[in-house]
Amino acid sequence: MDTIGFVKQPNHDTAKQDADDLASRNVFADHEEAAREGGEFQSPSHHLDRVNLSGPPASRPSHFGAPRLDDEQLQRKVLVCNELLQAVADAIAQVHGFGSPVQDWIQQSIDCAPPAHAALFGGVQATPAGKLDATSIANNVRCRPLTEQRRLINDGLLDLMEGLLSRTADALPEDILDQLLIRTAGYRKRLGL
Repeated sequence: MDTIGFVKQPNHDTAKQDADDLASRNVFADHEEAAREGGEFQSPSHHLDRVNLSGPPASRPSHFGAPRLDDEQLQRKVLVCNELLQAVADAIAQVHGFGSPVQDWIQQSIDCAPPAHAALFGGVQATPAGKLDATSIANNVRCRPLTEQRRLINDGLLDLMEGLLSRTADALPEDILDQLLIRTAGYRKRLGL
């Protein structure tokens, strides 16, 4: 069975009554014009802020970008890098003996840092044990603008550690490489990335 729908036609009497009702209530009229004294905006005084224009404007520091890098975070990041460098040095010593040039191996990686990270490693020398001097790194980082410091330390150390692991992987037998990778697992998380 088909259903036929009917469209209700508007009742002209009802529409006229609605229009008359709106006009009598004056819905669109400005009912607060008299209270505003000539039409300008007014607000109760408890909604207004006082502004002192007698002195120079107070400036609030704006902090854009990454959160600031404090000394403790910086030291922890260098410590994580040095732990990885120590693990690499131990793995190289297992293969080549303790007289191996670990310092030179790691210094080559420092000296070959890409230009974007050169500011981090400028003048940094690996210790005889193959570690980075945390003071030199901290001085280089603190010479950069505040907004660049966290990115520089994170990207620079990560690039150094990944590059060194890659170079070392090519020079180690598989069993020693596996031990190295187990020992260094999670370095990105410990670095705070």
